[in-house]
Amino acid sequence: DWKVYAKTDRHYVKQYEEETNLRNYVVLDTSRSMQYRGDAKLSKMEYGAYLAGALHFLMVKQRDATGLIAFDDEVHVMLPPKSTNHFLRRLLITLEKLTANTERSAKTGAARALDEIAERITRRSLVVLITDLFENVSEHDDLLRALRHLRYRGHEVLVFHTLEARTERMLEFPDVPMIFRDSETGEEISVQPGQLRENYQAAVKHFSETFLTRCREYNIDFVEIDTNESFDVAMLAYLNKRRMLA
Repeated sequence: DWKVYAKTDRHYVKQYEEETNLRNYVVLDTSRSMQYRGDAKLSKMEYGAYLAGALHFLMVKQRDATGLIAFDDEVHVMLPPKSTNHFLRRLLITLEKLTANTERSAKTGAARALDEIAERITRRSLVVLITDLFENVSEHDDLLRALRHLRYRGHEVLVFHTLEARTERMLEFPDVPMIFRDSETGEEISVQPGQLRENYQAAVKHFSETFLTRCREYNIDFVEIDTNESFDVAMLAYLNKRRMLA
């Protein structure tokens, strides 16, 4: 501290906690629908956790503070951002425990959880949401409103819509009578996939395009992720967002 040295002729060293460049929260959906694997090697939950870990690692190496939030029908993990290697290990251990816990709540309460998150995060941050968006159709407007709530509070938002594309987007199942069971409600329906595949694909496409359009209206980044693919798409989307905020 040269000002003190000039006055006292003695050397003093300032000690301070360095401000990081950007604060990040990775928000992971851990509801039961995220345990679906389909034809992929990893379930959506495992894929999301590994992606979260990769993002945390990259953020810390960039000297950015990063925190973790996990939710199902409520927020059950909230670790405020830090930028140390010791905290990175804690984040990775927490993610490992989340993937090992298969007894999470059946239902997703993303809208309610995001509203809570918006109120609890007091400093401007980048919020990265990893979710399959499996809410009831009637609740999609609530989810969009909650995402807008985050933007209203001054946060940047990046949504990774995470699905196993072959079965969840394209409905590519054998064309024989099958019973589909909703992992969150338990509701069952008997179908022959080939008879409704075309309409199903059209409905999924309409939903994705509508959600993307609404997100763009709120300046929210929306990226579709296939659990059969590598993390490249997600990592590039994050790096592009990071560059824009630099």
